[in-house]
Amino acid sequence: MASAVGNRGAPGAAPPAKGAEGDFFRNLTGVFDQAAIDTFNEISKDIRSTDGIDEIVMSVQLVPKLVVALVYPVKETKVLKNGNVVTQDNAGAIGLDLLHHPERKANAVATVPSRDVVISGPLELVEQPLMALIADLPIYIEGESMPIAGVDYECWGFVAVIINWEQLLEEVGIYT
Repeated sequence: MASAVGNRGAPGAAPPAKGAEGDFFRNLTGVFDQAAIDTFNEISKDIRSTDGIDEIVMSVQLVPKLVVALVYPVKETKVLKNGNVVTQDNAGAIGLDLLHHPERKANAVATVPSRDVVISGPLELVEQPLMALIADLPIYIEGESMPIAGVDYECWGFVAVIINWEQLLEEVGIYT
């Protein structure tokens, strides 16, 4: 999977996406088969359904080679316990090349060598106008590496959990 995404500009790597924001996006068409997508969605659904966090965790993202590759859910509308209706469309995050996005690069670069969760935010999401915390956990797989600023790190990428900032504050009773 990470090798199919590849390091930007490497032979065989997913190319930049065409369009106004092509500098920040990669074309991941055909990189993942349906079985990989289904497995990711099933695991992500289980994570989100953990008691007490289903309204706080907006989405889970798989980020090989610092490119947002899979997102769960892509689209969703749900009614929260407080009666608020939340509609999200995360399709705009797919293909986002975090290493080349000026507002996301610092956190992505900090995550790779950290060997721990790195949290950023609150910040406005790229894919929708909503404030969120982003928790990134690096994934290390033997034989996988990526260059960042001239240093080759043994890292596959990371998993990102997107947390609804306002809902988090409400759930823990801050500002109420």
